[in-house]
Amino acid sequence: MNNCWRTFISPSVSMTFRQAAISYLCSLIARAKYITTRSVLTITQLMVDWLHSYVGTTEKSSGNANPNRHLPFYAICQAVLYIFIYRHHEIARLHDGIEIVSKWRLNHIIASDLNPLK
Repeated sequence: MNNCWRTFISPSVSMTFRQAAISYLCSLIARAKYITTRSVLTITQLMVDWLHSYVGTTEKSSGNANPNRHLPFYAICQAVLYIFIYRHHEIARLHDGIEIVSKWRLNHIIASDLNPLK
């Protein structure tokens, strides 16, 4: 899992490999029953933190018009939502699961100028 994440965050790796790495990672996290819910939350938190950092950086610049320029952002958004779709029942059963997810502030990411649901 660490190798996939490191591959994704490395700007020197081609976008094709970065997208493949995050797709594999999110599929593994979402579907593998042996990965604990806490581990899912920890890894997803890394992704959410990356998204907030990216949104913060792009909101300061004016060049948001070309969606191809932001493919890593869209790949991570898709990964976070995919993981949540498959693991939300387990997360909700944790005593602090709902609180953790609310701290992700997904509304801020979704309502950003990058508009990942478009």
